[in-house]
Amino acid sequence: MKKLLLLWALMSLMLFAAEGAIKGDFKVSVAPYEKLYTSEKVVVNIELLSSAFSITDAKIGLENTADYIVQAPKSAGYLQTIEVDGEEWQKVHYEYALYPLRSGTLEIKPFKISFSASMGYGQKKEHFTFTTEPLQLRVDMQTGVKKGSFVLSTEEYRVTSKLKPAKHKLIVGNALEFTVTQQAKGVPDILLPAVHYRSSPLLRVYDKEPLLKEDLKGKYDASRMDRFTFVAMQEGNITLEAHTLLWWDSKNEKIKRETVPAISLEISTDPQIAIDAQKKARHKLMLTAGAIFLLLLIMAVILYPRIQCYISEYRHRYEESEKGKFDTLIKTLHKASIREVYGAFYRWLECVDVQLARVGFVKLRRDYPEFTDTLDDFENALARQDETLDKRKLEEMFKHLREQLLVSKQLKNNGLAKTINP
Repeated sequence: MKKLLLLWALMSLMLFAAEGAIKGDFKVSVAPYEKLYTSEKVVVNIELLSSAFSITDAKIGLENTADYIVQAPKSAGYLQTIEVDGEEWQKVHYEYALYPLRSGTLEIKPFKISFSASMGYGQKKEHFTFTTEPLQLRVDMQTGVKKGSFVLSTEEYRVTSKLKPAKHKLIVGNALEFTVTQQAKGVPDILLPAVHYRSSPLLRVYDKEPLLKEDLKGKYDASRMDRFTFVAMQEGNITLEAHTLLWWDSKNEKIKRETVPAISLEISTDPQIAIDAQKKARHKLMLTAGAIFLLLLIMAVILYPRIQCYISEYRHRYEESEKGKFDTLIKTLHKASIREVYGAFYRWLECVDVQLARVGFVKLRRDYPEFTDTLDDFENALARQDETLDKRKLEEMFKHLREQLLVSKQLKNNGLAKTINP
């Protein structure tokens, strides 16, 4: 028992002595490559080194930039014990995958590396933080590619599209589901380019979140599915443009093209919508007409006494006027007896010239001799009650007589006005 306690004391002293001498270091390097194109993988080796027995809490700040995409490993590549200046050190090796996004000389910007090291479980940790130096990458440009452009580089690549339902004649309000699927080998799914469609007055485009997948089994190990919903908005014809996707066949070292074909759609209005719109318009028209009729009816009921009074007053004024009495004379001439015609004639004559009406036919014959024969026939027919009198001739005489009497009356009125106001 005493021996065990002594052994434990000696080991503790050794550990505490070693603890104060913990050292740390790191190494960063780019794995050798012959030729590197955009989106091709290059490995960045990162090694954490320490003289302690355990390395934990590793944090590596290598992140994405506008020039490259970084894919961190899920865990350390391997652990190893190495000899440094006669001492045993622990090494933790990480392999980061880096994918350049453009050709030319790229710089891997400095980044921070930190970790903790200790002599064992329960022992005090020593913390280390380092900043790397910048590293250079030379990315070649593929033949046939514009300088500075990004072209996907892969051994295998395929693009497919699907329209569901597969129809090209739509009715306003119809919707279609459209998907574009890209599959590639040896590249992360995030590098597969996005496909976009724009809305128009005829067709509304709704984007959904793309489906990205990695670590697939089979010929392709990464895929991207862009998903869209097309909704027909207005009547007309529309063509969604084709999309050409360039890629570099790294196996055969040449540029290839994959195409998403154009989509032509013919949009028409729903006949039932037009019928419903017509029904709605007719219903609205009927309601409007009914409302107007009801309003007019209410107004008529309210205003009827006043309107009736106005009509009666207007009719009375008309009947008592010279024109009203002359019109009555003409109507009586064609519909009533000769005696009634005579009465209507004198009532009209009184309205035109009272003095003339009192004197009678004698003055008429003297002042208007051209009407003598017709006046004689009229007077004789009255005496004999002869209804065979030529009424058309008599009507012509009445009209000519009226014209002359009205002219004569106007002249008298004008003369009177000059006398009063010379």
